[in-house]
Amino acid sequence: IIFMIVSYVMSFFMAIVFAVYQLRQFQEADAKQTTHKDFCVRCTGLPELKGDAEIEVELKSAVTEATGKQVVGVSVCWDYDEHESEFTQVIEDDFAERSHAARTHKLERRGSAAAIPRDSETDADSAQAEERSCWAFRKVEDFVFSDEQGDLLKNVAEKGPAGAGRRGDDLEEADKEIRDKLASLVCAGQCFIVFETEADRNAAVERSEYDAGISFRGSRLTFEVADCEPASILWQNCVEQTLMWKLKKAVGGFISYVLAMLFWVFAFYAPYAYIILSSNYQYGQEPSLVANLSFTMVVVAGNGLMYYTCSEIADR
Repeated sequence: IIFMIVSYVMSFFMAIVFAVYQLRQFQEADAKQTTHKDFCVRCTGLPELKGDAEIEVELKSAVTEATGKQVVGVSVCWDYDEHESEFTQVIEDDFAERSHAARTHKLERRGSAAAIPRDSETDADSAQAEERSCWAFRKVEDFVFSDEQGDLLKNVAEKGPAGAGRRGDDLEEADKEIRDKLASLVCAGQCFIVFETEADRNAAVERSEYDAGISFRGSRLTFEVADCEPASILWQNCVEQTLMWKLKKAVGGFISYVLAMLFWVFAFYAPYAYIILSSNYQYGQEPSLVANLSFTMVVVAGNGLMYYTCSEIADR
């Protein structure tokens, strides 16, 4: 028991040390490289505006006029938590449609290879080799991915994107429904603004601090340097984070974690510990290999469940 306690304490301590080491390594690498967030500011204080307004265009003009710096683009955060799964499906379908169009274009190029002049046969061979490699990768994806994902890939490769058979009134009605839901969304109170240079970004932040914000539709917008890359943003969680909202999320996450931990202890670890502690170790005897392997896999499955639970809690 003492060995287990020491092992768990040391594992926890070393995990914290490794996390700090990773953070320092990331900060050092980030300081040496120029990435997207070096040109971006996080803007807060946006009023509650509907999705049918061209907020991005208005913000771009207002910020450019107030700071005197050229704005490349604006990404507004929307409160779409209730429609997350539906919007995600629409995005996936659109991606599948674009992938199918690109694949069809490659096949058309391959079909026209016979019309290429003789001195360009090398390029045609390269195109055919590329298509064969893509076909091989698609087969690997079909094997690795789940049944649902594999069926989607097969459907896209053979018949086109999901929902490609819907045409006419059904497709128009679905598009109208999505547009209506997008127009009914409410701004989450913040956005990300991208400038042409890092110097322009810094000047805009200083101007915002000096003027105590920038006026926009009766509200004061404040800027701060973005500390995250676009790929790491959970857009569905970019809502107005009041104290009550944070408390609700923290309590819900803690309760979920405790319940999952209790389930892991009694359903996965307790049987393993019982078998190990109740086994007869006299005269050098040990539990059989099958028993050890079976209960070890049970504990591994429980650990996998805890990893998934912690990931879901972090995402939500």
